Amino acid sequence: MGQAGRRVFWNSQEWAEAWEGTPAARRPFWRGRPANSADELGQAAHFLAGALLAHRFRLFHHGGLPVLERRYGPLVQEILVRQGGINLQSGHRPIRIDVHLSHQDLRAVRERYWRPASRAPVLVASGDVGELDLPPAKVLWFMDGDPQTLEDMARTVRRLAVRWLDTFQEPNELRSGLFGGLPLIDHQTAIELLLAESNHREARDYLRKFVTGDEKMAARFWGELDILGQARKPRFEDSTPEHRLAAIAHSYHLI
Repeated sequence: MGQAGRRVFWNSQEWAEAWEGTPAARRPFWRGRPANSADELGQAAHFLAGALLAHRFRLFHHGGLPVLERRYGPLVQEILVRQGGINLQSGHRPIRIDVHLSHQDLRAVRERYWRPASRAPVLVASGDVGELDLPPAKVLWFMDGDPQTLEDMARTVRRLAVRWLDTFQEPNELRSGLFGGLPLIDHQTAIELLLAESNHREARDYLRKFVTGDEKMAARFWGELDILGQARKPRFEDSTPEHRLAAIAHSYHLI
């Protein structure tokens, strides 16, 4: 089971199998009663709510699922507690923790190149809490009756999720994080965040350092930029990373 009911996965297939659990058709007749999944989920959510109260997170329920939410200016920071399928050996359902970050000012940034502009999203990033670690992985917890499991879950969330989310609240720390590399943040989102913070010079510096400074990426980027220069309105839905970056650079005159 691993430390304190926690299992760490570097293989996505193994993680999916553990998360989805045993199909109903293959589940044996349980000796005794399977664990009460609603109680386990609620217990985990309320324990995390208490552990994160000092960090200004509040517990809500969206569609019946517990969400810990914190707002800071245009940022909406969420920690989601979810539950998977029944595990064959234990009768327990695994619990996972996801992070979800939105920035309300991203819509105004993306409207210039998103089609239709009214559907420009505000999402910054979303992922499993384990993907914030080094090396990135995915994590599941099984509520096996050991109180250390809840404590381990809270420590992991504070160490990874809260620390990662805190980075976006301080402009200097955010800039340092973006230029140093933040988990779950790609080049496109990094530039958009800098633009949302009204820092065009930093966005231009980032583009020059990481995009035009990469020989292979630069060749594709400049080719896409030439094509966009002949178009009336750039757009980048369902396109290559270089095309999306070129659309941003073209729209904000970053080159």
